[in-house]
Amino acid sequence: MFEWDEIATADNYILTIYQKKGREATGFAAKAITHSTSEIAWLATQGLYFGNDYQWAVQAYKKKKLIFTSTRYSFKILQYPQVMADSFKTVVSYSGNPGNGLVFLDRSAMAIDKKGNPVWFLPIPSDSLAKKVIRDLELTASGTVTYLDVNGAYEKNLQGQLLWKAPDDGRISGSKREEYHHEMEKNKDGSYTICGSQFASGIKDGKLSNNSPIKYNTIIQYSADGRIIWSWDEITSLKTDSIFGKNRQFAQGGHLNGFAYTHDRKKIFMSFKNLSEVYLFDIPSHQFITGLNQSHQFNYQQQHGPFLTAQNELIIYNNNIVEKEGASTSASNHPAIMIFKYDTVTNQCALQWQYELRADKYPQGIMGKEGYASELKNGNILVCAGGANYSAEITRKKEKVWDCYFYHRNAKDTSWQPYSNYRCQGSTSLYPLYYTLKYMGIKGGQPIFRLHNDGNESGFFELQFVDRASQKTFQYLSKRLAPGQVELVRLPNDFYQSKGLDCTILPKHVLATPKAYFYNKLK
Repeated sequence: MFEWDEIATADNYILTIYQKKGREATGFAAKAITHSTSEIAWLATQGLYFGNDYQWAVQAYKKKKLIFTSTRYSFKILQYPQVMADSFKTVVSYSGNPGNGLVFLDRSAMAIDKKGNPVWFLPIPSDSLAKKVIRDLELTASGTVTYLDVNGAYEKNLQGQLLWKAPDDGRISGSKREEYHHEMEKNKDGSYTICGSQFASGIKDGKLSNNSPIKYNTIIQYSADGRIIWSWDEITSLKTDSIFGKNRQFAQGGHLNGFAYTHDRKKIFMSFKNLSEVYLFDIPSHQFITGLNQSHQFNYQQQHGPFLTAQNELIIYNNNIVEKEGASTSASNHPAIMIFKYDTVTNQCALQWQYELRADKYPQGIMGKEGYASELKNGNILVCAGGANYSAEITRKKEKVWDCYFYHRNAKDTSWQPYSNYRCQGSTSLYPLYYTLKYMGIKGGQPIFRLHNDGNESGFFELQFVDRASQKTFQYLSKRLAPGQVELVRLPNDFYQSKGLDCTILPKHVLATPKAYFYNKLK
């Protein structure tokens, strides 16, 4: 994303990006990219490459006459082994235009476009990428990323700088540290919800047995400053919650592999792979309300998920297998995506859509135990096959419009090897949140500004104007702006002679840092 200072009276800008001629050269080739726009920001989605040095500059025009040329600014796009063409490759097929959407790959720690090309990576030492096992890599609504690894749970910016790390003090696990796994979510209020683990002897008939330690499950919601807002643990529920303890007469943890809040944030769906069950949990009462399979026998097995859409549809990835001592008992198997309609009044779910996932390279089925399915902004379903190097995008009409196979290699094994990602997450771009403010002049004695939503998600914003001399203020709340949409903001007449005006803009649809604009003189 490129942004530059507004030039008074300019009606058009030309952004030019120059690429270094060669690795050892000092000069830059002219006009690697040239873009003309009336805005003061532009997102470049192609033409820039890993490992290259660049410079960029802006020229401002008024009625096609050049009135300003900026200095050249330098930047470099880093190259990392995980995104190099001789280390990572994809085999992609699609019907029609695949679109500009991105897919975040957790175990690869990168994002790819729909043509399979890496466009972003999380900076992680290459020798530890496999050891850390990145999981649930996701772009947040404010444009940061969250993920888990064996050492903790994190939020970072796009450059890989740490913004938040989950507490690791064992307050819920009961041991020296928390054992986070499977899923992490940054909530709209700035809090974080994370799956975790605790270890104890096996539970049988509601009592602890003398078996070797078993991994049980926890889920914790933290405030931004690390306080525990609420938590749940499996061992307590086995003893106190009749719904959760039903048919649990064995010494084994349920393997919590995902969760999804209801839209009122008072309930949460939890998926337990070892139980082949998705439960609905009431947070205020701290009790389970129902289990989908217990009530209706939907016959999903070893499922992953869940994902709740804006239309109250619950999506799960049905692995459709039964494991015994770590091995599948099925000879041939095809997993499925299942979508249920969630009734918020009765708390019941009804199956309304199902799709059997098949891949050309796996005619005998996909024998996985992971996988994930979620809804994209266009309404299609993005699916990551559990245990296979395969992802796909499927329409509600059950048409496969995009699929991708993943391969990598290294110095120890130079042949291309297929590998699976635990989850894939879709995004419209790397910049869901981005906005700019332009001064449009004075009309009828009123200073006029134009707010532009440059990001790829809808949002609304609070603008606080302050006159530096008089300290007069004017506050304005925008309507919800779609991507690319603008709104004119008219200040009162007594601001038109301002010799110095500052504006702070705060997104109201998501928790994010305010952005400031400064104007030296209005005329």
